[in-house]
Amino acid sequence: TLITATVPSGLNGPAAVDVTNLIGTGSSTLDVKAFIDGITPDFAVALPTSITILGSGFGLVQGTVNFTGVAIDTTIDDWTDTSIDVTVTSGVTTGPVSVTVNGYTSNTPMFTVGAAQAWSAAGAAIDVDATASVFPRAASDSAGDMVVIWNESDGADLEIFVNEYTAGAWLGAINLSNTALDSSLAEIVVDAADNFHLVWQEAGATPEIKYVSGTIGTWGSSETVALTTTTARPVIGVLPDSSVVVAWSEAGKVVYNVRSGASWGTPADVLTAGTNAVHVAGAVDPAGNFHLAYIDATALQHAWFDGSAWNSGGPIDNAPSSTLVSMAADQLGQLHVFWWNISLNYSAWDGVSWGVASALTQTATLPETLDALVDAANVLHVVAEDDSGAEYDIWRDYWTPAGLAEAGDNATLSVAGQSKQPCLVVTPDMKVHAFFSQTDFIYPVTWE
Repeated sequence: TLITATVPSGLNGPAAVDVTNLIGTGSSTLDVKAFIDGITPDFAVALPTSITILGSGFGLVQGTVNFTGVAIDTTIDDWTDTSIDVTVTSGVTTGPVSVTVNGYTSNTPMFTVGAAQAWSAAGAAIDVDATASVFPRAASDSAGDMVVIWNESDGADLEIFVNEYTAGAWLGAINLSNTALDSSLAEIVVDAADNFHLVWQEAGATPEIKYVSGTIGTWGSSETVALTTTTARPVIGVLPDSSVVVAWSEAGKVVYNVRSGASWGTPADVLTAGTNAVHVAGAVDPAGNFHLAYIDATALQHAWFDGSAWNSGGPIDNAPSSTLVSMAADQLGQLHVFWWNISLNYSAWDGVSWGVASALTQTATLPETLDALVDAANVLHVVAEDDSGAEYDIWRDYWTPAGLAEAGDNATLSVAGQSKQPCLVVTPDMKVHAFFSQTDFIYPVTWE
């Protein structure tokens, strides 16, 4: 038996919950904690300065705002259930920010004091050599270690290479797929136990979807997810029970398979409806549902897997000519999708329906890749490349959780050479790392 109810705004701390039926009344207590969606701005060059903390569950009775774990003497100018205006005074240093009300403390996004954040110069290339290193993808574990994967030729075939960053250094690139066939278009995710999961397509007389998992410095053997009739870029998600779900487009449909324990099931269609399905993107929400966005003959579609069955989320946008989709899930269960249709477009799902698509102005030309993610402060980031005429540049933008109000730098990450195919990862210290291909090498840059 299940009862779904909406918690009213203004509550914080322990709240009494009574359920009454014909038999009587049952009582329980619900702990309502504040949640910080984001801080605007999230840095200060000098103090004092004014910031706004956005979120929910702050309550109507003022609590305290804590910097680096301490309720430093700051001036609270305004306090509502969803926003707090604060004048940050001297004595505050770079560190986590939290809100405490009725003895309950929120999550802890970072606030930076010092020089304004900016992109670093590109670091040294992390791949093997100048042999067409392309399409990087990255993930970070809870310790801040990063794994970056990409396509690179070993002199005979395209392979999936990996490099791992730990203890402040790169361990060195290794050939992870290591076959006599072309392996390409890999994706990577990390689970709650800090295991990394990779999936990619492998060409051949009978194309395959391949999978491998591991931790920093230790990788298992590759497994076959499915034999396919065509090769198509797969996406991957890990559910709360550690099941691994992989989906891909094949013969005009979206197909998936699930790994439970140590074995894969039988591939099946995601939904029987829809034809000419292409450009699949995926994300796992906080409840553990695996969501897909994909384009079919009629629209940009949404479906999600609850661990046992697929459900239709309806069309995101009625534009079958769309292409190049990226999806991210935030901590509140909302989905964010970017896609290309004449221009860069965006829409969000609130758990019930999709919002009206918005045309964005970040790029005027069709990029080769899009990558979107949401960080621990619930800030939405997106990155792509833009053909500026003589060369390609990489740009990145970000938005606060209060709608799609631009708060980002829209910064150019690279200014020379054919810089393409970027990806993003945010480490627990809230640094944004971008990786991109430039003149056949993979380069890193950091927003800090």
